[in-house]
Amino acid sequence: MLIRRHGSFACIIMIGLLVYSLLSFILLKDWITFRPGWWWLSWFHDAVRTRGWAYNGAVLLLQIMALVIMIRTLWYALQIWLLHRRSMSRLLASTAEPGQYEIPASLKKLLGYPVMIIPSGKLSAFAAGWLRPRIVVTTGLLSLFDSEELKAILLHEQYHCRQRDPLRLYIVKVLGKSLRFVPVLRGLVDYYIIWDELCADRYVIRNMRTSEGLAGVLLKWSAARRSAPPVHEAAAVAYFAPTAMNYRILQLLEPGREPEVPLMKLRKAAVTAAGLLFIFMMSVDVCG
Repeated sequence: MLIRRHGSFACIIMIGLLVYSLLSFILLKDWITFRPGWWWLSWFHDAVRTRGWAYNGAVLLLQIMALVIMIRTLWYALQIWLLHRRSMSRLLASTAEPGQYEIPASLKKLLGYPVMIIPSGKLSAFAAGWLRPRIVVTTGLLSLFDSEELKAILLHEQYHCRQRDPLRLYIVKVLGKSLRFVPVLRGLVDYYIIWDELCADRYVIRNMRTSEGLAGVLLKWSAARRSAPPVHEAAAVAYFAPTAMNYRILQLLEPGREPEVPLMKLRKAAVTAAGLLFIFMMSVDVCG
């Protein structure tokens, strides 16, 4: 299970690094003198160099595309960061009154991360903070769930804090929005998010040594229908629900068996591979 989670995240990062590296070669071709000896690509070099106008047009098009993608990446990174900062600042200014709602001291000690309670009738719990993670819950959530169910929710968010999932989600969101032209990336992002939630639930079951508390939470949460995040949807925070609810319930019903989460379709994988290979060949040729 952890292999699927970490493996999908690693694939997302590697695809991002590969695409940006190739586009950087194309964009900065006039300053790059290194040319690898890709003898097996000689047929491609000969084909494009025999058509001067086609070659120059392809190079210009790729340079424009590389510049646009780089600008889009910086824009999305800045946009998500600003939305996240604005949302968290608003939350910090609207904490619930002390004494009205409290987290048991023993549970706070177990978590090891600060817990912030905000006044809201909506059901919401999430981990926020990229460098200094914290757990945020609403008063509506505290009023609905009993102590065991609340412990399951907080342990779930503790897992996200320990894994630095808010920061990971920020990276994943930026890459997912910036590299939409890579068909397989969207599937990998969804795959990672699903397994991230499943691993967090498995962490809860392992620490509580029972799935009853978590089962009660998922049942009540599904029936309540008043779950809504108190922050902007683009903010990079790790929510408790309703992400991957069907797979999470299936994991509780069949604890000894890993849920079958589809990764990607063969067609998307083939299109992605062909697109990356084309950019790679053009970057080698352009930098030559």
